[in-house]
Amino acid sequence: MTDIPKVPVGKPYSKELRLLKHVFETATKGDPVSVCNAIESYGTDTLGPTSQWLKIAGDVKTLVLTNAVGAAHPRGAILEVGCYCGYSSSRMAAAAPKGHICTLEVDPVHVIVARNVHLFGGISDRVDVWTGHSKDLVARIEGRYGGPGMFKVGAVFFDQKGSRYDEDLVNLEKQGMMLPGALVVADNVLKPGAPIWCWRLFKGVNYFSQIVSMNEFAMPSEDWMTLCIRRTEMPPVQRQEWPRKPLTEEDLANMGDETNPLKQRLPMEGLPVPTQEMKTMNWECDRVRERAFSAVRSVTFQEWSEFAADLKKKMADHDIVVTVDATTATG
Repeated sequence: MTDIPKVPVGKPYSKELRLLKHVFETATKGDPVSVCNAIESYGTDTLGPTSQWLKIAGDVKTLVLTNAVGAAHPRGAILEVGCYCGYSSSRMAAAAPKGHICTLEVDPVHVIVARNVHLFGGISDRVDVWTGHSKDLVARIEGRYGGPGMFKVGAVFFDQKGSRYDEDLVNLEKQGMMLPGALVVADNVLKPGAPIWCWRLFKGVNYFSQIVSMNEFAMPSEDWMTLCIRRTEMPPVQRQEWPRKPLTEEDLANMGDETNPLKQRLPMEGLPVPTQEMKTMNWECDRVRERAFSAVRSVTFQEWSEFAADLKKKMADHDIVVTVDATTATG
């Protein structure tokens, strides 16, 4: 796809296709770091002046992510949920040159862009991009790597919809894919936000967790990333046996809540139930995210900054606060 025609601004996927064209024209083939630098320059120099936002974990976020992945469990694979255009997976591949990365992306056009980014960067042999929604793919990942027990995760990077973070982590635990001591990194925890995810981490006892504060990439707004490590001694988890065929309405009607995989939300006892205030915040985060991706009414940089500041204050009322300032921690 190196011969990409000029895509008019405002057309569907024009931002992503112009990004790919920019990579082909300015990056060095076979060098994933130069590819990532080209993607960052596209976000700052091309999109920045137009007040458009490129959703990547760039700048300080890159330092947090790559340092974390570089210290992850050496015997486990790296799982990314939310590939977008292949930026973070390329950064992680460069930071863990012996690691294998499995990344999930729901949008098929983004999958094509990401695979071309990986191929151009010379890492396509170590990065697999699977098409589909995480709620469907998590249950099938093992089947693509040899069956149950053959795919173990040493590090996870969540960069999808924030309200799905806790559900996807629960499903990974149900499948028994998380190694003891596995590292989980989540982006955009303050903007657009993931309140219930933070509640689960900091009110539960299953993970050692930190909230890291930094500025959003190419935007004057604060954002958070969470870094957490799975405790080595965990309560026993009964492995969820997912069906090998799609469930019909009749199948679901004949299942009880304990055997219905769509209703088993938490694999362990003792996880705190979120308050109504946290659920309301989660709903508000989803609404502003939908507005940001709307073709009719987007969200300005100023509105993002105000939303993040308001959510930060509400989270502090529940004792969920920043534990590390990444700006000072990284120098």
